[in-house]
Amino acid sequence: MKIKLLMAFLLVAAAFSIGVSVIPSWRHRAQAFLFNSQRKILAKVVTQIDLSQPAEFLIFKIQQNEQLFVEVYKKNSSEEEAMFLTKILLSEKKDAFVNFQGNATNLAVSDMDHDGKMEIIIPSYDNEVTPRLNIYKYNETSGSFDRMKSESL
Repeated sequence: MKIKLLMAFLLVAAAFSIGVSVIPSWRHRAQAFLFNSQRKILAKVVTQIDLSQPAEFLIFKIQQNEQLFVEVYKKNSSEEEAMFLTKILLSEKKDAFVNFQGNATNLAVSDMDHDGKMEIIIPSYDNEVTPRLNIYKYNETSGSFDRMKSESL
């Protein structure tokens, strides 16, 4: 009796597997269920990084595939398009909010070291739900953002 039940289960599982592999709509649903790779934009900031320069930057905080990161784009002054500049991958995987200038936010910019250039402030939580405050400064020579250490603030 148990063998017949097991054989029936295996037959149904095989038929379902064939259906998923042959029928495109089933295959797409199975892939979406198993591999959820949707990008979710958590926050967006449009700002100048160097207050003496007119260039605007678009900064996005994104969650995708259990990964938390920030993408930075530089807006072209003559066009509506923006050029991808860099991706800042965070070691923490959970979004967080911080009270910044009286408002709760999960992405901010501020001149933390008072040099006339804005830094990106990215709050997050690690796996033990310990809060982290990630601060990144624009490096003009490399065109990337470097993580600031607390001693530099």
